[in-house]
Amino acid sequence: MESFDFITDEDFRKSLETDFAEMKNCVEVKAWKAVHVIAGSIIEAVLIDYLLAEHHVTRSEALKLDFGKAIALGKEKNVLSSKTFDLTSVIKEYRNLIHPGRVIRLKEKVNGNSAQVACSLVDIVMEEISSKKYENYGYTAEQIVSKLERDSSANAIIIHILKSLNEKEIERLLLKVLPEKYLEWMQSEFVPDHLLTSLRICFREAINQAPDELKHKVAAKFIVMLKEESDFVITAYSNAFLKCNDICGLKKDDISIVIAYILSRIDIDIDNDLMDMLEGISHLLNKDDMNSFLDPLIKKIVYKSDNSLKTKCKNTIINEYYDMDTKLKEHAIKRLQTWVNFLEEKDNSDGANKLLQLKTELEDSDNDIPF
Repeated sequence: MESFDFITDEDFRKSLETDFAEMKNCVEVKAWKAVHVIAGSIIEAVLIDYLLAEHHVTRSEALKLDFGKAIALGKEKNVLSSKTFDLTSVIKEYRNLIHPGRVIRLKEKVNGNSAQVACSLVDIVMEEISSKKYENYGYTAEQIVSKLERDSSANAIIIHILKSLNEKEIERLLLKVLPEKYLEWMQSEFVPDHLLTSLRICFREAINQAPDELKHKVAAKFIVMLKEESDFVITAYSNAFLKCNDICGLKKDDISIVIAYILSRIDIDIDNDLMDMLEGISHLLNKDDMNSFLDPLIKKIVYKSDNSLKTKCKNTIINEYYDMDTKLKEHAIKRLQTWVNFLEEKDNSDGANKLLQLKTELEDSDNDIPF
């Protein structure tokens, strides 16, 4: 439970994780008193935080709660089981251990056995609070990511798991938790084989479920990144998460910024990540953009030996052509013919034939009669 992924406040969660790690270190060096003190402070902090979040107490009342009162209220509100409540007697007076005089006067004794119970009690209380929070709140964004990190088969059910998230957690997942976790793992030496793909899939499923207002927030965040972040962050984020379909709701000027970024990248080189990113670009292009969009793809089809990438480039042109307006379609056909003429002049009959076949396929698609 050391991840504390049911806690949504990042600073609070990190503080608890640090305390938990320190408690484990104290166990290793047999610092039994410290184990009791830290275990008690973790349980008290998390329990009071939950009681406050669920409006069982006001903020002023929460400030007056000590460990004993918090545990009693936890039992009263059915946050903690009776068994867990009884076990807390091991650390109920943990604050007394801070003061040597009280330890002597009250004859408090701690040892390895009670320290192990205290550690186990932290896990038990965290499990019960986590379970209760899920009943009332659903999963947190952190719990979703934790599931992906631990379970390589989670992709198969992620669409169903995401349905249990409320809108606030979907927003946190898309705007903060997934992007930050992805960048963190991108810079790690040891990344589980499945994980980066799983995080991408999760993002795509989440944004598909998101309301339009949130989709616009996600798109707007990328505009801020383009203006403020490093090349590494922008490239990593866009490769993992960006599709042109996602930015349709932006203002015209912002769309132009994203299109300029994408076209500048495909002019340098094209890879599978960029090909995925291009999905939906036809809705955003104008006539002046067409050559910058088509030419890099055409070059890959004609000159490169990677058949898989050639096929992707061809399919991208076909798929985006279907969604173009009439003027853009006319421009695309003319551009392909210009390339055919150029290749024929260069005696590149193989390349010219490939583009002629593509041009014919596009023209034929306009003549198809839907039934």
